Amino acid sequence: MKLNRTTWLSLLLAIIFSGGVYGYELVRSKQGVSQANTTSSQQLFQLQEADIQQVVIEKPELTLELVKTGDRSSPWQLKSPQDVPANMGTVAFLLDLLASGKPQRTFIVSADKRSQYGLDNPIATVTFKSDNKSQQIILGRSGLNEDTIYAQIVSPSTGATATEVSLVSKNWQYAVERDLEAWKQSTVIK
Repeated sequence: MKLNRTTWLSLLLAIIFSGGVYGYELVRSKQGVSQANTTSSQQLFQLQEADIQQVVIEKPELTLELVKTGDRSSPWQLKSPQDVPANMGTVAFLLDLLASGKPQRTFIVSADKRSQYGLDNPIATVTFKSDNKSQQIILGRSGLNEDTIYAQIVSPSTGATATEVSLVSKNWQYAVERDLEAWKQSTVIK
């Protein structure tokens, strides 16, 4: 069977084109993986749990203030709205998110677009102090897949004209949307 010159040329062009597409996709997928790893491996805050001294959670209906005491039996004290020992399980969950929480994705939006992500009327604002430095995370509305929420990390490096928005785990919402009783240490009857 003899193939004419046009068929050979078409076959050669198809092989070259396929190789080019394969090479392009290979390079593109490697770049996508490295960019995704950079975002997902970066922590929201660069700190250790032990460094956190105070946490203030501002919600529309309630403001909570937690202070580290140094007491072994109750290391955290709920100072506001009541002065009582704090529930260590509830506090530990929040502290773990502060120390090891990672964004799934981060992007920049203009300041006038904050309301689209629920950051103008947040579900909560968490301010914490460590080493005489105050940092803040503003928790907005749920993301598109309902497993994430939008958050803004407030830092001096972001300007007033741009807002850095991160998609974070829904666990942030679970950590702060608790009633007052969940933050109090339960008393055990002996």
